[in-house]
Amino acid sequence: MFYVITESDKDLLRPVSGRDPLGILPIWQYRARDLVPHLTGASRHLNGFHILLAALAWWPDFAKTYNQPVKNLTTYFILVEQAFARACTLNATPWHLPGSRRLARSSALIIGLKPEHHLLGGQLQNGVWGIYRNAAESAGLINKNSAVDSHIIEGIKDQSKVIKRLFDYLIREIKHQSTEGVQIAERSSHQVVYGLSEIIKHNPFAKLIHQPFLAPKDPAATSAIVTLMRQHASAPFLPESFLEQAKDSVPELTKVCQGIIDCERFIAAIESIFDWLCSMESTSPEDAGNKLPVNLEALHLARKKFDDSGTFPPTSLAYKRKILLDELNFSSKRTLIESVINMHENVCKLRNTKPWISIKENGKFDIIVPRYQPTENQLHPMTAWRNYYYLDSLFNLVGQFAGAGVKK
Repeated sequence: MFYVITESDKDLLRPVSGRDPLGILPIWQYRARDLVPHLTGASRHLNGFHILLAALAWWPDFAKTYNQPVKNLTTYFILVEQAFARACTLNATPWHLPGSRRLARSSALIIGLKPEHHLLGGQLQNGVWGIYRNAAESAGLINKNSAVDSHIIEGIKDQSKVIKRLFDYLIREIKHQSTEGVQIAERSSHQVVYGLSEIIKHNPFAKLIHQPFLAPKDPAATSAIVTLMRQHASAPFLPESFLEQAKDSVPELTKVCQGIIDCERFIAAIESIFDWLCSMESTSPEDAGNKLPVNLEALHLARKKFDDSGTFPPTSLAYKRKILLDELNFSSKRTLIESVINMHENVCKLRNTKPWISIKENGKFDIIVPRYQPTENQLHPMTAWRNYYYLDSLFNLVGQFAGAGVKK
C-alpha cells in the first residue's frame, strides 16, 4: 500500500496513529500485570537477559580499567551485543534476538560503531538494551543506573569471563571508531567465539535469575500459573484456552483469570468493531449500523463484566483510557458506531495523529487505513480475543528456564 500526498493535503498532514488506534493497549497491559509482573511481548528470550546481564556485570571493571565515563556505557553495550551476535553466526548458533537479517551477511566477528556495523537500525533502542533493560530492572536484576544486583553479579561474572577477553577490542573501537571496525575473529574455533556462543547455547545464569520471573513474591498467582505451564509445556499455547483451564483447575487462580478473560472479551470486541468500520469504505453510519453483526445486549453484559474485572489507579493511563471506553454509547448500532469513531478521534487528538477513519461532509466514511473485516466470532464478546497479556512470553521463558535446568 502507498499514499499519494497532494498539495491540499500538506496543511493537514500529520503522522498516522500506529497500532492501537483506540488507545486500549494500556488497559490490557495493566491487567496483564496481575499474572506477569515483569515481562513484555518482546522480552521472551532468556538469551536477551544473559547478554544484558553479562555486559552490565563487567562494565564496572571495563570502566575502571580504561577510565571510561558513565556516558560510554551504552556505546560499550552496543559493541558487546554485536560480539555475541556475530560469534553466534560464526559458530552456527541460532540467534533469536533482533538483528538476524544483517547477521546473514557476516563472515567474521567484527564490532564497530559505524551504522554499517550495527545489527539493525537504532540498535540501542530496538535491540537487547531497549527490549530487556526495563524488564530486568522491573525484576530487580539491575537498578535504575543499570548496576547488576549485588547478590548475583559475582555469579554472573564467574560464568561470563569471556567478556573480559573483549576489553582490548572494545576500547580500541571506542577510542578510534574506525571505518572498518575491529575484527576479533574469523574462525569458530577462536576462544572468544566459542565462549560467547556457549553463553547463548546454555544460558548459564538461569538459576541465578529465575525467581522474579517464575516465582515472584507479588503477584503470588504467577507461581501457580508457571506450575500449570510446566504441565502443558508440549502443547501449543493459546492464552484464551489456557486461562479458561487455569480458572477451572486451580482455585486460587479463578478470580484473576476470570478478570483477564472479562477484560479481554470486551476490549477485543470493541477493537474488532473498529476494524470492521475501517473495512466499510463509502458507507454511511446508518448503513453500517444496518450491516454491523453485533449483539448490543451481549455488549451491554460484556461491559458490566469488564467494569467488574479489576480496577486501575486514578493516575494511570489505563484509567484514562477506561474513561474513554465508558463514553461508548450502546443505545443503538448507529450510536455505537459514532461513539467508537469519536473515541478513536479523541485518542488521535491526544497523540496529534491523523485519524484512520472519519465521517465526511457527505455523511460517509473517509477511511485512510483500510482494515480486514473481522469475522462474527471476532465481533462477539463471548468469543472475541486478540491480546496475549504477556502470557506467551512467560510460557516461552518457562520452557527456556527448564532447558537450562530450572524445572521447579
